[in-house]
Amino acid sequence: MKKAFLALAIILPALGFAQDAKSLLEKFSAQMQKTQTLSVSFEYVYTTADQTKESEQGVLLVKDNMYKMEWDGSTIYFNGELRWTYLKSANEVTISLPNPIEDGIFANPAALFSIDAKDYKYKLRPERTEGGKTIAEIDLFPKDAQATYTNINLRLDKKTLEPVSIIYFDKSGSSVFVAIKKFDTTVNPSAAEFTFDVKKHPNVEVVDMR
Repeated sequence: MKKAFLALAIILPALGFAQDAKSLLEKFSAQMQKTQTLSVSFEYVYTTADQTKESEQGVLLVKDNMYKMEWDGSTIYFNGELRWTYLKSANEVTISLPNPIEDGIFANPAALFSIDAKDYKYKLRPERTEGGKTIAEIDLFPKDAQATYTNINLRLDKKTLEPVSIIYFDKSGSSVFVAIKKFDTTVNPSAAEFTFDVKKHPNVEVVDMR
C-alpha cells in the first residue's frame, strides 16, 4: 500500500503538468490562429554542434501567409507564392520558391508562432518570474520521426500567452534560439509590403532561381 501511494505521489503531479502544458499550448495555438497580422522584433542566435555562435537582430512582419523579414543587411519578402531575398550590399535579389524540407522552419518564419499541441509530446517546466512576468516554459518533442529537429523549448508570458523565446534543437546538434524583443499584433501592413519592388531599387541584379 505504501508503494502504491508513493507511485501516485509521483504520477499525479506529472499528469497535472502534462495537462497544464496541453492547456497552455492549445490556448497559445488558438490565439495565434486568430492573429492575422503581427510585427516581431527579435534576436536570432544560431549555435553549431561545435558551439560556434552567430547572432543577429531582426524584424519580422506577417500578414496571413505572407511575411517580410529584415536582418543583417538583407530582406526576405514572401507574398504567399514567391520569395525574394535582397542583399543590400550587393544590390542583388534572388527569386525562389520556398522548400519546406530544405529551408526548415525558415521556409516560413511565421510558422514559429503556429505550434499545434496535437503534433507533439510535451513537458511543462517549473514556472519562474523574469522582468515582472510569470514565464511558462514547455519542452515539445515532435511525434513525426521525420522532423528535422529533436525538440523545441517554448517560453510564454503566462498572462498574455505571447512568446518570450523559442529554441529549436536540430538533429545535427545545432540549435536556433529566437528571443522576442517586441510582439505587436495591432499592425496593419498592405499586401504590397510583401513583394519586392524592382522599381524602388535602381540597377538591382535579379537572379531567378524558380
